[in-house]
Amino acid sequence: QWDGCCIGVPPTPYDAVEVVLERPISLVREQLNYGTITGVLEVDPYLVNNWLVGLYVLKDADVASAGARNWSPAAVPN
Repeated sequence: QWDGCCIGVPPTPYDAVEVVLERPISLVREQLNYGTITGVLEVDPYLVNNWLVGLYVLKDADVASAGARNWSPAAVPN
């Protein structure tokens, strides 16, 4: 559900892709800065009361993080 509180107007169904990961990614003590998401793109219309809410799904997706930072105390320089 979109609450629209922080980033304004929600994207249209044509502007967004729902991502279904093949396996969960670990962000324990890390921050993902940028990377690549690959998977199988499918067109799968999602309707709620005859309103198009979603259209594109990226299934079996994998995240390759190119710039994750480890925020563990051992990784922080003194």
